[in-house]
This record gives sequence, structure tokens and C-alpha cells, in this order.
Amino acid sequence: MKSRKLRLIFLGVFIALFILSMAISARWIKFSPEKASENFENKQLMIKKSTLNIKEGNAIVTNIWLENEEKLDKFAESNIKYLFVDVGEMDSKGKLTTPENEITDFLTEIRSYEQDKRHDFILLPYNEIIIGETYDLNQEFANGLVDEYSYLTKLGFDGVHVDVEAIPFSERQEYLKLLERIRDRIGQGKLITVYSGSYSENPSEWEWNDEFYREVSNRADIIAMPGYDTGVDTDDEYWNYVKNQVEFVEREELSAKFLFSVPTHKQEPETIDNALDAFSDIKLSETESRFIGIVIFAEWTTDEKEWEIFENYLKDARKI
Repeated sequence: MKSRKLRLIFLGVFIALFILSMAISARWIKFSPEKASENFENKQLMIKKSTLNIKEGNAIVTNIWLENEEKLDKFAESNIKYLFVDVGEMDSKGKLTTPENEITDFLTEIRSYEQDKRHDFILLPYNEIIIGETYDLNQEFANGLVDEYSYLTKLGFDGVHVDVEAIPFSERQEYLKLLERIRDRIGQGKLITVYSGSYSENPSEWEWNDEFYREVSNRADIIAMPGYDTGVDTDDEYWNYVKNQVEFVEREELSAKFLFSVPTHKQEPETIDNALDAFSDIKLSETESRFIGIVIFAEWTTDEKEWEIFENYLKDARKI
């Protein structure tokens, strides 16, 4: 009798150990070291994004030579929160050519205005960097750019706006690494926004596919999507372009917030009224929309009629 009991006990222990080993094996297969490492890296990317609460609001492209309080009043009245500030040229080594005093003078004027009018702008410096003309993403240029952007945030900017365009497919991983390096230098208390390429399933160097959008979205806080340089000729074609861009963002699981850029520097059909009409016609998610506002490009090309068009858009009940 005792022998039989012992055999049953041994059999039970064996079965329990077998089941446990199978469970561990299945878990190991599902969560292999390679997969775990990949998951950890992806988690780290998410952790390295800004810890700031990203607020809804519109944006405008301007520059450090803006010396017009009336325009600042118009910005504030139009719920413009984000200022993408052109800080001048950058040389092939990633160094700013603008004298520092011109940059600090701008910051002083804006902060004084904010104090007087009790309106807080989010100031994001940028340089237009088109790969293949003066620039490429080599180590020297990347080092210089990271240093300069880090220094600009120390001067008083609230983050940086990365405007790198026409990125060769062979350099797209370098671009992603650049965003990671900027985050490491400026920290999580500052914003990283980027100007994107248009969405396309079959992209050129000026365009981004869904995979690259996801990669950038994991590293940037806000993406400004272009509503111009579309290459279309008719209102219907332009309307469809805007529709495709916005619906792509709304259906994809992207971790960044989005701004839609509308032009005041182009000809028909790429006009601010066409852009806003097309954007307004699209049903955005009322609870989970990725879009937080509109970007006007640019302050220096926007006339009074175009400001009126934008103000009428803001009065619409469907505004963001």
C-alpha cells in the first residue's frame, strides 16, 4: 500500500514538473531574450518622450526678427500657442550662423509680452534642413545640430522643432537616431516637434510611409503634417489629398499628437481656405483625435484676408 502511494506521489510530482516546464518553455518562446530586449527598447523610447502635458492649440511659423506686438496680439486672439521660430541659417557642420544676441533679444521680447498680456507661447526654434543641398546627416553635422539645439533650450526655448526634409531612405535610421540624441540632450521637460513628409504608401524621399511615421511618432511629441507642396492641380485633387492625410493619422495607432499645416504662401488649389474647408469636412474623432490644432505657414506671408479666413474657421463649431 505504501509503495503504491509513493508511486502515485512520484507520478503527481512528475506531472506537475512537466506542466511547469511546458509553461516556462512557452513563456520563454513567447518572451525570448531577443524579444524582451526589443520590447525594452521600445518601452525606453516611449519613456524618453516629453513628460509635459501637450495642450490643444494652434501654431504659426515665424522668425526671431518678428517685432510686431499687433501680430502677437493676433496670435493670442487666434488661440495660437505654438510658435515655430526660424532662428536663421545653419552651416554644413551643424552650427548656427545667427548672432546669439539676436536670439536672446527675441526671447526677451516674447517673455516680456507674455508677462504683460498673460498669454503663454510655446517657443520652438527650427532651421530648414533639406538633405542633399547643403546638408547630410553625417556625424559632424549631427553632433553640431544636437549641440546647438541643446543650447537653444538652455537659452529659454521650450523644446525644438526638427525640420529635416528629403531624407534619403539610406539615412532614415540616422534621422531616428538624431531624434533620440536630441531627446537625451534636452531632457524630458522639453518638447520635440517635427515637420513630416506627406504620407504615401509608395513614398519618395520627400514622403513618409506608415512604418516611418510610427517610428518618428515614438520619438517625437508633436508632428506637423504638410498641407502643401502636393503636386496636384485641381480643388478636387487637393481635397482628396487632405482627406487621405488626415484619415491616415486618425486610423493609425500613432503615439504623437498632430498639427495640420495650412499654406498662405501658395497658389490655387493650395490656399488656406481650401485647406481649412477640406480639413473641416473630415469627421475627426471627438474623443481620440490625434490632431490638436492647425499650423499657419507662415506669419510673414499671411495677409488680412487670410487672417479673416482663419478667424472664421475658429468660429465654426467644429473647430479643434
